[in-house]
This record gives sequence, structure tokens and C-alpha cells, in this order.
Amino acid sequence: MGTQEAEDGYDVVEAIAKMGWCNGNEGLAGNSLLAIVQWFIAQLQPPSLKAIAPWGGCGDLHREQFVRGVDAPAVSLHPHDRVEKVQPGTMVKLEIGIWAMGIHYHAGESIRVVISGSNPLWLDMAETPGGVMDTNKGHCRVYLGGEHASHVVIPYTDL
Repeated sequence: MGTQEAEDGYDVVEAIAKMGWCNGNEGLAGNSLLAIVQWFIAQLQPPSLKAIAPWGGCGDLHREQFVRGVDAPAVSLHPHDRVEKVQPGTMVKLEIGIWAMGIHYHAGESIRVVISGSNPLWLDMAETPGGVMDTNKGHCRVYLGGEHASHVVIPYTDL
């Protein structure tokens, strides 16, 4: 996983962009290996690649695969070992750990953060015998102003 997949992905994205049925704007989507490889392809910045949608892939391969269960100071940890019901209408603080992924952004580039109401790892296992089914039900509101304004803090390091 890395350079060769990224170069191959760049070539495929640009080859598809030249097809008569393509308008030159492409996106990548996938999970597991296909999620991880998207990050490598995007780093090469193919001109026709406009969006990536990686899910169920590693953001930090070392931490997520080799030292699982070891608490990292930059990432909030919830063991998900019990149900914690919230009464309708109750506001609760939700912390979602976001860590640096070593992606270099140029001036004017942006990142889109999508917050959803399920654990993607559970979704990966839901189809397997004995898999964990997502029991999260209800709605989540993001407040854009006022006393309880929601916000997302994304770590950024200037190189």
C-alpha cells in the first residue's frame, strides 16, 4: 500500500476523465483497503479528482491495527461496552477524535467533515454472523449559533 497504488490510481482517474461519458469530475469511494488507497491517490492531486469518501479504513494504521486498545492522548476513547441512553431533547457534549493524517493541503484547499450517527466499524461487522447491529436511533441536531453552538476543531500544523 502506498506509492505504486497511488500512481496507478492517479493514472486510472485521469484515464477515466478522458472518456466520452465522463465530465472530468470524479470521486472515489470505498472501505478498508479502498479507503486507505484513496488517501494516497489524493495526495498526488489528480486534476480530475474532486472528492474522496473513505470509510472503514485506517487513519492511523499503526495505532488502529497494531496497538489496539492503547489509549492515545490525542484521541478520545469510549469503550462502547454499555448503552448510555439520552432523554429526548437533552443536549450532550460529543467529542469525536480527529487526528492528523499527514496530508499536505495547499492554500485555498479545504476539507469536508461529515458527522453521522453510527460507528462505521459496527457497520462493517453487521452482516457477519454474531455481528454487532447498530442500535442508535433518533436524530442528532447540530446547532449553528446561539448559546449551544456546535463546532468542529480540526488539528492543523503549518509546515
